[in-house]
Amino acid sequence: MLNTGNKVSVFTEGSFCRRSGAGGWAFTVTFSGSQQHQASGPLSAQDNNAVEWHALMRAVDHLCEMELAPNTNVTFYADSAYCRDHFTPDRLLAAGASSAEVRHTRAHQGARNAMALRNEWVDRLAKEAMRAERDRLLRLATQGMPSQ
Repeated sequence: MLNTGNKVSVFTEGSFCRRSGAGGWAFTVTFSGSQQHQASGPLSAQDNNAVEWHALMRAVDHLCEMELAPNTNVTFYADSAYCRDHFTPDRLLAAGASSAEVRHTRAHQGARNAMALRNEWVDRLAKEAMRAERDRLLRLATQGMPSQ
């Protein structure tokens, strides 16, 4: 059983380029204040809510794969009102967490404290993944174009 110190904080972020449909997602997991895991990746999407939700669900998947201590409290921090309003803790409770919630955090506030610093970090990871996906989509689109 994973001893998480009873408090898990997860920062999630999605980044989306409406023009290309490219998205990127990221999350970082901390146990009692110490970073333990982070992940990010590209995603072709229809809107920003899709990439924000994908980041949250990837973090939930990661936590569900772990054996959480029975009295673990999980708090997700996201700048997405969509995630806050649509999240249900069922899967995490079934995986052993005693509570799980999404708290809204203000986006792009600079690194004024540890929480803002973590939010800025996942924002950077998500944007890097989105840019990589945007470049990939652009390469695919231009491969089939005749040269001039």
